[in-house]
Amino acid sequence: MTDPQTASIEATKLVKDWSVWMVAVQSALSTYLATSTIVALSHTDRIALGSFVISILAASSVLSGLPYIVLRLPDIKDPNIYFMNLWSAPPLKRILLWHMGTIQHWAFAIGLISLIAGRLFCGNA
Repeated sequence: MTDPQTASIEATKLVKDWSVWMVAVQSALSTYLATSTIVALSHTDRIALGSFVISILAASSVLSGLPYIVLRLPDIKDPNIYFMNLWSAPPLKRILLWHMGTIQHWAFAIGLISLIAGRLFCGNA
């Protein structure tokens, strides 16, 4: 393997570790929010919970697509994993790693901001 290919494999490991960490944190926060009944959740809690679910789904997409990326690395001379597609199915081929990573991170940030804002400004305990 070339140096760029080796670097790309290391990058996929880091992306995997980060995605797994995000899913663990979001699962814990979602469980915390779900301890209240859905009816009792504030507007900000609902936004946070929905955002965490979207982020977890995006992270799952990233995690499920990484093996496909790694399998193709030996055939690519100068790979950049962020611009590689996650799936081989024709309708999904246009979705790149950076697309799902962006959704994952934005949804995570919106969820955290909503959760914190709800606690600071809405008086939720």
